[in-house]
Amino acid sequence: MPGEPPTSRSGSTESAPELGLSRRTFIGAMGAGAAALSAGGAISSCAYVHEPGAPAEGAITSMIKRGTGEFMLPPDLVYMNNGSLGPTSVSAFDAAMRAWRDVQSDPVVQAWGPVLKQAERALATAADYLACGVDELAVTRNTTEGMNLVAQGINLQPGDAVLTTDHEHAGGSLCWRHVQKYRGVRIDDVTLPVPANDADEIMRRFERAITPQTKVISVSHVTYTTGMKLPITHLAQLAEAHDCLLIVDGAQGPGAMHVNMRDLRCHAYATSAHKWLLAPMGTGLLYLRKDVQDRIAPMMLAQGMRVYTGASGTRDLPAIVGMGAAIDFMRDKGVERVAQHAMTLRNDLYARCAALPNVEVASPGRSQLASPLVTLRLPPSVNHAGLARRLHDRHRIVVKVLSHPALKGIRISSHVYNTADHVDQLVRALRAELS
Repeated sequence: MPGEPPTSRSGSTESAPELGLSRRTFIGAMGAGAAALSAGGAISSCAYVHEPGAPAEGAITSMIKRGTGEFMLPPDLVYMNNGSLGPTSVSAFDAAMRAWRDVQSDPVVQAWGPVLKQAERALATAADYLACGVDELAVTRNTTEGMNLVAQGINLQPGDAVLTTDHEHAGGSLCWRHVQKYRGVRIDDVTLPVPANDADEIMRRFERAITPQTKVISVSHVTYTTGMKLPITHLAQLAEAHDCLLIVDGAQGPGAMHVNMRDLRCHAYATSAHKWLLAPMGTGLLYLRKDVQDRIAPMMLAQGMRVYTGASGTRDLPAIVGMGAAIDFMRDKGVERVAQHAMTLRNDLYARCAALPNVEVASPGRSQLASPLVTLRLPPSVNHAGLARRLHDRHRIVVKVLSHPALKGIRISSHVYNTADHVDQLVRALRAELS
């Protein structure tokens, strides 16, 4: 019957100050709709803007021309915490709003008709972006939900072991603690060095820790603590050699760097699209490699990987549509160019923070383990939350307060909308606040 639904079938808490937009800015971004936003002249391809103070390497300071309305961030705000939550690009925000209006105009007919088809196209876009089959990719709300689904879907038995690290986010570790509590599974932790600069040493630690009881290796693609990029392809080889499943918490991966599932060879990969992919809040993706879907079989995916099934139930379709538009936005900029831009800013930030007195950079140096995340260790006398508040209130800079058993400090992440001037402002502010 037309309009009826088909029948075929979260971790540690983030907090941030409220950031207000002027009425004019808000109305221009939201109320005026697609026509007004597209008329604003948003560029569709990468445009580097050279500004004073650019780092010598690549002379890249910005990928966003100021004043084009590609983001709704206030001009005076230096946002350097997309590792927690990225700002949604205007094109993705507008696509989601159009889908919401369509659903509200005729809820059942639109939701289970045109808007569902748009959401399915968004899933196909994501599959293409991650180089996997659309039958290997499911929509979730976030990385945590994806990790929970994976842990639920593996038939672990008492005495089996999960090998992980001491730098996992709660969203990627609590699922295994739950399995440990209710199924009698053992959890073994690999201690990661801080800072880490030797991929071979990382692999040696995993090789020493794996046992005949290990059935799952669960790691972050990029640790949220230090931004260390783990050698996933080598860990996949280790897992295959020991008949283990390699599960990856990819919250800090796609959008920060080029991620290709065929190359990684992991068995499962969970990510949040609302971080580095700059998609609407509450959008995520879960990759399950085709040849292990009989070994990882969560209840919610019992009827397949499509956006809507009887097992998955109703979803936030407009947000999923926005996710597809966000991926298009990133592709228009150029996947590799975005990654290069973020790493150029990161390397400049790393070098300048390392020269600050009483500051230790806990992130990897310029090596294959580095990512756009940079974490700073500060003297014990420094109140990290207080420093973050002062950076925001006095300097209009947003960073992440990191509180983890393995590491405490402040974390900085740079993306497509950041500039070399933002790095300058942050370094000056840190020097002023820590003096």
